Formats: sequence, structure tokens, C-alpha cells
Amino acid sequence: MKKILFGCLVAGTLFLRAGQVLTPVNTFFDVFENNTADADFKVFVGSGDQRFLLVHNSKFDLQKTHPQLQESIRVSDRMRIDLIEVSGETKSIYLKFGGYASGECSKDEDGPFYISLWREFPDAPEINRKYIRYCQCGPVGRLGLRVNEGGDPEIFAVANTTILN
Repeated sequence: MKKILFGCLVAGTLFLRAGQVLTPVNTFFDVFENNTADADFKVFVGSGDQRFLLVHNSKFDLQKTHPQLQESIRVSDRMRIDLIEVSGETKSIYLKFGGYASGECSKDEDGPFYISLWREFPDAPEINRKYIRYCQCGPVGRLGLRVNEGGDPEIFAVANTTILN
């Protein structure tokens, strides 16, 4: 019995339908900042166990400060990062990584790609989510998440990435 795998060729890149990752660059999510005065978050990656605790008024850099974790969080399609609030007056934060987005990057950048970001409930409807687009320049890009003093989350570029408006 032969298996047939269907795919399509778009702009010189082969995309397969069999659940393959559609983000062909190495983007890592490795800086987390919590600038709130009282909110603490448990951070979960995918459907796995708790990865770390992000306490108020702190910065957590997986690449530099905590080499015992061995690696940053590699961005892959449809992967989620959940910051579940365990204390304080703010709401939990959820991120989900997508594939390509509309728009344009400069000719030396790949993308754009997108991340959806939302608050409160893990199954919030798409209309309640914010979409952040980014481009990547170079073989490895790095992104971060900052929770500002008021509890609002923000994605920011760390290295070799550009956040689009």
C-alpha cells in the first residue's frame, strides 16, 4: 500500500498538508517581563507542565539568565503559551502562534508571521483576540512578552525580528 502526500508549491517553498509546521524560520520566545506590582503568573508551554513562575516586578530571560532550562521556547504553528494568573488583580494571558500573515517585510526579511494574543479565558472567540505581525531577519529571531504596570501584555522584538504595526 502506497501513501500519497499532497502538497503545493508557493513561491518556491513546499507546504505539506499533513500537519507540518508552516513557519520555516527559527523564531524563539525567550524574554518575559512582568512590570506589575502584584500579579504573578505560572507559565505553561503547549499542553505541557508548568515551565516557570513569572513573579511581579521581574524579568525572565531564558537565553541568558536561566541556562538550566537548556533552551528557549521555539515558536511553532498553533503552539500556545499560557500565563495563568495565580495572584494579583489582572487577568491570565494567552498567546497562540500562527503561520504566515498578510502584509510585506523588507526584501532581506522572512514573513510576515503572526501571533494572536488575548486575555481572561483560554477559549476566547477570535474576535476578542489581538493579532501581532512580525518579520524576521537572519537565521534565528527572538521575541519577548512584557506585561506592563496596568497588566496589559505586549509582544516586543528582542533580536533579528521586527514588529509590524
